Amino acid sequence: MRIVPQHARSPAAPTALRSTCLPHRPAQPRRALLRAFTALAFGALLLSPLAGCRRSGKPQASRAPADLNRAGQSPAAPRIVCTVPAVTQMLLQIGAANDLKGVSTFDAPLLPKSLRRLPVVGDYEHIDYETLTALKPTVIIIQIAPLRVPPALSSFAAAHHAQLLNVSLSSLADIVRESRLLGRITGRQTQAAAAIARMQRQLSQLAAQRPAKPLRVVYLISREPMLAVGAHNFQDQIIRAAGGINIGARLGSGYPTLNRETLVQLKPQVLVIDAPGSLASQGAGDPRLASFFSLPTPAAKTGRIYLLTNMKYDLPTLAVGSTALRLHKLFYPSPTAGGAP
Repeated sequence: MRIVPQHARSPAAPTALRSTCLPHRPAQPRRALLRAFTALAFGALLLSPLAGCRRSGKPQASRAPADLNRAGQSPAAPRIVCTVPAVTQMLLQIGAANDLKGVSTFDAPLLPKSLRRLPVVGDYEHIDYETLTALKPTVIIIQIAPLRVPPALSSFAAAHHAQLLNVSLSSLADIVRESRLLGRITGRQTQAAAAIARMQRQLSQLAAQRPAKPLRVVYLISREPMLAVGAHNFQDQIIRAAGGINIGARLGSGYPTLNRETLVQLKPQVLVIDAPGSLASQGAGDPRLASFFSLPTPAAKTGRIYLLTNMKYDLPTLAVGSTALRLHKLFYPSPTAGGAP
């Protein structure tokens, strides 16, 4: 998590900050919602189009806000506005729901009913500054390539004495680091440590069960265009933790594109297809999977093609251990196991 330094901010907020978001709609079209979740779920995919280049070098160390006390806790309960669905979930996972005062455009389907009326402040592309002003945040959480942080947002944070926290969630190590910082910000270090320990126990459990001959896995995060989980991201790590070999990593880092011919050449033994927020899978007879079952791949021959519709599987949160356990059950089902989750 990176705090945007004061010297990178404009000296004063604009005289009249107006909303830069589109008019609020209570329900997004399903296709737009799926596209949004595909982008938000994967840090590299989100940052690349904004930055236009990849970040290089070692990740920056996380720093807690300057107003934390010596015990590492805020002197008063923070008022957090979060535009990153994964971080919103992490705050819930450490018991900091009461600190949330505003959320992103795409959070509602993931929130418990008690929080679905939280004000919406926008997302990584558009911020509603009128709503943001009314919420009086002390902490604003974003996930944007550092060079593309909107100057208006930096100015707003400086003028309103709010900490602007820019998260990085590209790896499991990032998740641990950012979770610890969220624990310090909210005064819930103990809860954060417990959630991290639970995640690490789950991953250790899977490591002990890794088969001698892991199955070759392709994980598609999008069908149109076809995008695979590549190398060097948290989804790549989860596939390996679940006992698979991510052969999508052969195509490159991040989330590379591929076509049907390339998919056949990869010879996946397991094919996982992401469809967050859509109707539950109907198994081998699902028309959304028909084109994949028609391909001459080992996965099609053995029926190991799965459609995942749970949005939370996509997010880099403290639940990634549970996600890895579920994927392991898909890769290596027991004789009495049911269908895909």
